[in-house]
Amino acid sequence: METTEVTTRSTLKHVLVVDDDELVRTLTKELFERIGCTVAVAENGNVALAEILSRMPDLIILDIIMPEKEGIETLVRVKRDYPNLKVIVISGGGRKRVDDLLVIADRFGADVVLKKPIKSAILIDHAAQLLWGRRLTRDETDRMSN
Repeated sequence: METTEVTTRSTLKHVLVVDDDELVRTLTKELFERIGCTVAVAENGNVALAEILSRMPDLIILDIIMPEKEGIETLVRVKRDYPNLKVIVISGGGRKRVDDLLVIADRFGADVVLKKPIKSAILIDHAAQLLWGRRLTRDETDRMSN
């Protein structure tokens, strides 16, 4: 797998992916590793909060609907305890409830809210803006897709 290094050694970023779906966690982890990030994963909010204590991420990718501690509850806790920590909230499905939850997440401080399914390039573009303050170049996104 080819890596598209967006980072330099001094700007290496750590991302925490929180989703109860193992496939989503794995694919999102691989996506961020391809742009040079270190990545931790958690299957619910409780595990995510423990992971934050272990190693503070620069960005959290947070699903809303999960068992145990769900995403909105986790977002509220993260933004209360770490107000500068960047969070992208995601959720899927065509249900009205998902749309409502994304609006609630936005109100509770999510930096970006995205509805699944999400194209990889869109997720990485939002993440790059939060992590490095810039969008990826077309060459960077093209190399990432290959």
